[in-house]
Amino acid sequence: MNEFCWLYSKKLLSLLLAGTLLVWFTLIPTSKVSSASLPDILITEIQTGSKQAAGQEQIKIYNTTSKTIDLSEFRIEYFSANPKSFTIASRKIALVGELAGNKSYLLTSKDYLVSKADLHYSPTLAASGGHLKLVSGPLTNPSVYDLVGWGSAKHPAGEAVKAPPAGKKIIRKKDKQGKYLYSNNNKADFIVEGEGVVSAKTKKTATLKSGAKRAVPVPKPSNSKQDYSGLKISELMPNPAKPLTDSEHEFVELHNSSSRSISLVGLKLSTGSKLNYSYTFKTGVMRPGQYQAFYVSKTRLILSNSEGQAQLLAPSGQVIDNSASYSKADDGLSFASDGSKWRWSARPTPNAKNLFSTDSEENTEQGSDQSAVLGSVDDVSESEDADKDDSEDESQSRPINSGIIAGVGGLGIVYGLYEYRTDIGNLFSRLRGNRSNRQKDRK
Repeated sequence: MNEFCWLYSKKLLSLLLAGTLLVWFTLIPTSKVSSASLPDILITEIQTGSKQAAGQEQIKIYNTTSKTIDLSEFRIEYFSANPKSFTIASRKIALVGELAGNKSYLLTSKDYLVSKADLHYSPTLAASGGHLKLVSGPLTNPSVYDLVGWGSAKHPAGEAVKAPPAGKKIIRKKDKQGKYLYSNNNKADFIVEGEGVVSAKTKKTATLKSGAKRAVPVPKPSNSKQDYSGLKISELMPNPAKPLTDSEHEFVELHNSSSRSISLVGLKLSTGSKLNYSYTFKTGVMRPGQYQAFYVSKTRLILSNSEGQAQLLAPSGQVIDNSASYSKADDGLSFASDGSKWRWSARPTPNAKNLFSTDSEENTEQGSDQSAVLGSVDDVSESEDADKDDSEDESQSRPINSGIIAGVGGLGIVYGLYEYRTDIGNLFSRLRGNRSNRQKDRK
């Protein structure tokens, strides 16, 4: 009996111990923070305003992969701190261009950090709190790559990060390997600038044997191994025809004639009669065979209507390519290279292979409306022939208006009533007589 009780007690204790361990591992949370898989593209910095103006904003995104991403598929959506709908954004910013692997892309409000920004937008971020989504796909059911909420935001990822003061940014943290944190918790992943975050531009220090410290600058990435052969300046638009404007639609076009992709990071593009205007690329990749126009609205590269040229420099200062110098630029003509020489063309082709017309065609086309030049240039003679054919077909096969048919029919009925009025009167008289006779017969 005692042996049976002992065995029964051992089994009972074993069951109790197993149950306790099961409850411990399933119900008691561990202190380890789980990390979600890193999306291909992330929001890494947000500034809701500067010390000078509340509308001076900036947003930075980052490509976490080694591949170039086409940004035209993406947009940034803004929601207030407590939105009525967390599906329909109060503001959408469509992204443009491409983002090279492991590179950043900067968006700023209009007229702020003009030389550094890759894209400008109208100020929209609330300092006290709000949300930003980085998404792609349809408006009603997009794919969300990143969500950041700050301040009084009601729908952040996890908990909202502290709202940044004027002139400060919220910055995504990095781990020891230099990779951005992404735990789906904004408070854990971000920190306000200056509160424990070491800037990438801050100089590291090395301790000497004597105990003194000396500054050791952080090395800058080098583009010395990049091969720029095949990258050419292909077209200049100094004087767009009305209603286009010099301040928005002037452009310098580059062409990658090689069979490999070429990074634009660090390249310097200059314009002017003395090359006194310049723009340095922060991001960008030219695909094999690609033509890419860079507009003055982004680069601020001025092309004089009287004379000028363009020059492309490597980060080392070495000249990659020069355009020919041009003199007076007529309205709507682009200065383009045909592969062997530079000449004027009445058919501007930004982002496409250069086209040239004969002298007679150029004289005809110079007076045409070029408001659609920035998209694609149609063949003028073909469009005129098409319009002529359409007008001839319309005159030959135009259907008769139904109102006219009804009017003619009505007039015919009225005329018939008038023409046969006597016969109709006699008919009615006979009908009345017959009716009277039938009534007498019934009586």
